[in-house]
Amino acid sequence: MNRNHIVLIIVLVILVAGAFLLFVSPPFKKLPQTVPKRVSILTASDLQLAGADGLKIGLKELGYKEGVDISYEIFNPKGDRDLTKTMAQEMIAKKPDLLVTLSTTAMSAVRDANKDAQRPFVFVDVGN
Repeated sequence: MNRNHIVLIIVLVILVAGAFLLFVSPPFKKLPQTVPKRVSILTASDLQLAGADGLKIGLKELGYKEGVDISYEIFNPKGDRDLTKTMAQEMIAKKPDLLVTLSTTAMSAVRDANKDAQRPFVFVDVGN
């Protein structure tokens, strides 16, 4: 074997390896889309909506982009305690990544509805 044959074999190996890599792992392959984390927020009334806005602002400041990294669903029973319990059950049934409650009433409803599901939740503005 002379030197030209060796160079030709090396070039062919490089071309075959390059073609293999191109078809197995295309360089412009679309990256998988990430699904935004879902956060369900339960208030007791309109009075806590500012707290929901504050949560959104705080998470935005931490770098979370609404609709891209995180999505929110707000449940507001407008002071109706029975509806608060129903909404807590609806929230848990939807299996969000995080539950947030913004009052003592909402926290109690989610705590009771969450006994079997054991979804993570955070409570804010809760009294004794």
